[in-house]
Amino acid sequence: MNKGELIVDSFLLKLVKDTRENLVKKERIKAAKYGNAHNGNSRLFGSIKAYRVVKGNNTAFQLRMNNYWEFVDEGRGEGDVSETGQSSINSWIKRNALNPVKIIEEMREKEREKKQNRRKDYKYKKISFQKAAEQLTYLISRKIKNKGYEGNNFYSEILNDGRLEKVKKDYKDATKQDLINEIQQSIRKK
Repeated sequence: MNKGELIVDSFLLKLVKDTRENLVKKERIKAAKYGNAHNGNSRLFGSIKAYRVVKGNNTAFQLRMNNYWEFVDEGRGEGDVSETGQSSINSWIKRNALNPVKIIEEMREKEREKKQNRRKDYKYKKISFQKAAEQLTYLISRKIKNKGYEGNNFYSEILNDGRLEKVKKDYKDATKQDLINEIQQSIRKK
């Protein structure tokens, strides 16, 4: 492995590490903003991987993440949420150990308190976990449809901090030196 490849590999390790750390930091900030605890159960975190790609004499890199990373990074504007998106929201609710029954019951209670004309002793029917998860999915989808959501720039910040320019320069210098070394070795052999 030549020095240029080592520089790219080192860059990729740091890129993955820094991207993951920034994602966790941004998730913690968002959780705190809404008074929640950060559960650390991020599929996106685990999906962040980088690869060195060599094509002929060119070396590049590829960073791979779950396909929704752009929405987390850049946010999403107003608009309908597809069935696939709603299914993803429902899975997210279940995967993150949210208690949709409790959330829906709390929302109902707040709504009852807003409407002073309702009887205080009125009891809502108990709902199943699945029904509550469906209702919560609907509410989240409606909020996204009406307001979208803000991105956290976990990746954009890392990529735009000057590291790309630095690795390009370091790689160029290293490959130049590798070429000089190769030429000198070939001359010595003759």
